[in-house]
Formats: sequence, C-alpha cells, structure tokens
Amino acid sequence: MTNEEIDIKFHGTPKINDFRKYYMYHTKNQIYYGALFFFLFVFFGFNIFFTWLGFVVIFFLALIVPVILMLFYYVGNALQAYRQHANTSDVSEEVFFRANKQGLYTNTKKVQGRRDWEDFLFIYEHKDLFRLYWTNSRGIMIPKRYFYPTEELRTWGRFFI
Repeated sequence: MTNEEIDIKFHGTPKINDFRKYYMYHTKNQIYYGALFFFLFVFFGFNIFFTWLGFVVIFFLALIVPVILMLFYYVGNALQAYRQHANTSDVSEEVFFRANKQGLYTNTKKVQGRRDWEDFLFIYEHKDLFRLYWTNSRGIMIPKRYFYPTEELRTWGRFFI
C-alpha cells in the first residue's frame, strides 16, 4: 500500500494524564538545561567567592537550586495540564482524526481543522504519544491509545517514512 492509498481514521478523548505527558515532553530539555546552568553557575560562583566552605559543601549547595527548580517544574507542569484540561471545554471533547496523503484532519463538536503534511516542522514519537508541531511552540498531541486496532498505528507510521 502506498501513501496515496492510505486513509486512516482514529479518535479519542484527551485525558489529563495526556496533557501532563505532553507538557513534560515539550519542556523537558529546557528544564534540564536550566537546571544544569543553575548548578554550574552556583557551583563556580561559590567556588570563587566562598572557597573557605570547601568543595563538598559547595557542591551540595549548588545542587539544591536545580533540585528546587525541578520540583517547581513538575508541580507547574501538573497545574498547567490540569488548567488546560479543566478550564477549556474543547480539549476534553472527543477528537476525530483522519489522515491521508493530503494531510491530517481534526474534528470536534465545535472545531474542524486541517494541516498539510508539509506544514509540520517537527514530528516526535514517544512511548505513549505523538507530538506534531507546525511552529516551535504550536502543535498537536495524539496519544497512541487513539489507534485501535494496532494496525492503524503501523499504518500511521507510513506517513513519516
């Protein structure tokens, strides 16, 4: 079967856990690089100005800042997912997808959309969902549980090969 013949349909209702995973994947690199930056900044800054504290003490002090930063990140991620899911009626509706050689079609009760495959700049596959971006920050998530039977998931992958 070639891409010209592929036409698959799938649907599902996003859950709060889907949003948590999406935000986690979306911001994971930013938080890790930020934590590394803060660790190095505090570690070398303290080594220069507080050499009398000793290496081990400075190391643990420098480690506290990134750990607190990551805790804030995880709590903020959970709150963002909860707000997105609870306060926006559109996102908790069932979403119907159709994918063919022209692009990806999405339908809910209120909104219909279409994106050509060329519109997507980045496509990421994770263990439990796909992320498709048409800009650096605007995209769509498609949980893998929407594909039933699993043959649809294998067919879905043919669009990206």
